[in-house]
Amino acid sequence: STNLITYSEDFSDSSWTKSSLSVTSGFVSPDGSLNASTITEDSTLNNHRIWAGSATGSGTHTISVFGKANDRNWLLIRNDGNNAWFDILNGVVGTVQSGVGSIENYGNGWYKCSITMSSLSSPAIGIADNNGSYSYQGNGTGSIYIWGAQAEEQSYPTSYIPTTGAIATRLAD
Repeated sequence: STNLITYSEDFSDSSWTKSSLSVTSGFVSPDGSLNASTITEDSTLNNHRIWAGSATGSGTHTISVFGKANDRNWLLIRNDGNNAWFDILNGVVGTVQSGVGSIENYGNGWYKCSITMSSLSSPAIGIADNNGSYSYQGNGTGSIYIWGAQAEEQSYPTSYIPTTGAIATRLAD
């Protein structure tokens, strides 16, 4: 499988477009390293997300990211105009507008959130204030932890493939 997201851990990189949030790095990730980030919403009435505009493709794709609750407990994955919400405090898939969502407990409060859809178009990761909420009034402090973003041409999520500036391919799981 190939991870089509070029910076899977460095969300402060310019390849990630930021919308109404800030990124802070240096938190403990599921692999025990200090390479996870927080994304913190600003105080505007808006969507609070980051997206990888260069990741596109036709055919079935799966988008995954690891999330951990902080001041907020809803993580949003958006792709091709469709949203999926994940409760990363309780390990529950919320509303999925299109495709199939899944969540897997990785311990220490971390969950791998995934959505499989029929195409890939500028996948985004965001914060939500509740299930089904896309645009909301931020409070300036609401945040979640994220790590390990992946977009792959698969009908299911595979094991994480780290990237640091270019797409990366791994042999089958």
